[in-house]
Amino acid sequence: MTESRRLFWKLHTAGWLGYGVVTYATFAPVLAGMSAEQRETMAVYKAMRMALGFILSLGLHRICQRVRTSRTPLWGQVLFLLLACWVFGTAWGLLLRGASTPFFPDRTTLNWAWVPRVGQNLGWVLALWCGAYYAVKSWQERQAEERAHIEARALANEARLQALQYQLNPHFLFNALNSLRAVISEDTERAQAMVTQLAELLRHTLTGPQQSLASLEQELEGIQNYLALEKVRFEERLQVAVSVSAEASRALVPALILQPLVENALKHGKRLGTALQVSIRAEMEEDALCVEVANTGTLKQAKDTEEAPPSTRIGLRNVKERLEVLFPGRNTFVLEERDGWVHATLRLKVHDGTTALSAARG
Repeated sequence: MTESRRLFWKLHTAGWLGYGVVTYATFAPVLAGMSAEQRETMAVYKAMRMALGFILSLGLHRICQRVRTSRTPLWGQVLFLLLACWVFGTAWGLLLRGASTPFFPDRTTLNWAWVPRVGQNLGWVLALWCGAYYAVKSWQERQAEERAHIEARALANEARLQALQYQLNPHFLFNALNSLRAVISEDTERAQAMVTQLAELLRHTLTGPQQSLASLEQELEGIQNYLALEKVRFEERLQVAVSVSAEASRALVPALILQPLVENALKHGKRLGTALQVSIRAEMEEDALCVEVANTGTLKQAKDTEEAPPSTRIGLRNVKERLEVLFPGRNTFVLEERDGWVHATLRLKVHDGTTALSAARG
């Protein structure tokens, strides 16, 4: 049985039980003046009335289902159902009279002028049942539409993230192969070492976390491979400092979010003295995870987006868009120059001690 059917039977049963209680309770002042035997007879009569209403409304339920799915305009549906309620109400009254006659031996013969009136009176009860049915079905449809909207939005975001990741991976691969090509003719051993590092890095990318989020520790593993690859090329001309707290390393961040930041630091950073210095820092700051990638240099190239290389614009745009998709309204990303260093800093607000996706969506 579907959830909708279970809800129908629960509401249907509860509604008619409530109807029986109300009709009996409103008749209480009259019952007070009756004998015990008469009160028992009236209790049976009320129970029969409730049971007949329960059964007849099931037939009305089928009619409501057909009418709602038809192309009949709403006013036409209302008129048709009012007529059906009067017919069912009349049948309800006649059946109740026939079934209860043995309990009332003094009852007079049926006056047919009474039939339309009882059909109207009981028909209004059935009309209320139809109104409740329409209200519940409308509510269920709105809930279903809302669930479908949320699911569609989640799928759209997932597709968007996958597209961004596919876009990002070739972007890095292109730059890595360019670096390898520059070294092959100069030093074969270095080139072989770079190939090994590149293979390890690609293995991590291919077999690493496939979800939208990954722990910062997993992200740093990939970055270490990338930096090892670049160290073969730059040797002592590249100095890297990594400082990540244990608490921050367990936090979840968008997968491959650090790659473009570190890549840009190496590509656009300037040597201070004889070496390019790069710093990677991550720690928890009150209610936020703070991750910073800094390099010696200036923002001269990045300030003018028109002059900056397309790869730089794609990488930074990917970072911003993925943060906004996964952490809407709960992220900041700042690229600034301070004291001869360029700082790329992202902050993710933490709820309940986690940056998990469920918490990220608030």
